Amino acid sequence: MRVTAIKILRWLNIILPLFLGLLIYLTYRQDTMVAKCFIWLPFPIGRNTPQSGLERLLCNYGADILWAYSLTVYTMYWFQSAGKSQKSAVVLCLATELGVELFQLTGIIKATFDIWDIVLEFAVTGGIALICILKQITIRGTDRC
Repeated sequence: MRVTAIKILRWLNIILPLFLGLLIYLTYRQDTMVAKCFIWLPFPIGRNTPQSGLERLLCNYGADILWAYSLTVYTMYWFQSAGKSQKSAVVLCLATELGVELFQLTGIIKATFDIWDIVLEFAVTGGIALICILKQITIRGTDRC
């Protein structure tokens, strides 16, 4: 099987946001389950304090936005490859994002619930879905993104 530039770009769109989100957690957040998984690393985890307002926004919401992006791109790519509806992929992503936050709210997942996480994650998923819808308009008769 030949690897094309499109496939490489698709996988970079999935893996790079995961890595950048992890980097945010390892740089700023020592109180998360993710950071605790990497306590074995030979450098201090989450010891930096955000200084500016933009840095605080990045610290609080950057990883969640990047991970929502990665989840959505992967799920839509997976559904497309399987010949399934992109709409189903979007619904699955929204349900997953909402479920994770509700698990945080109820204490099933030991993390901090934040309504803005839901708003921003839904905006990311909705934005990607909108791009796919606009792309479908230009390529009539397809349900592929």
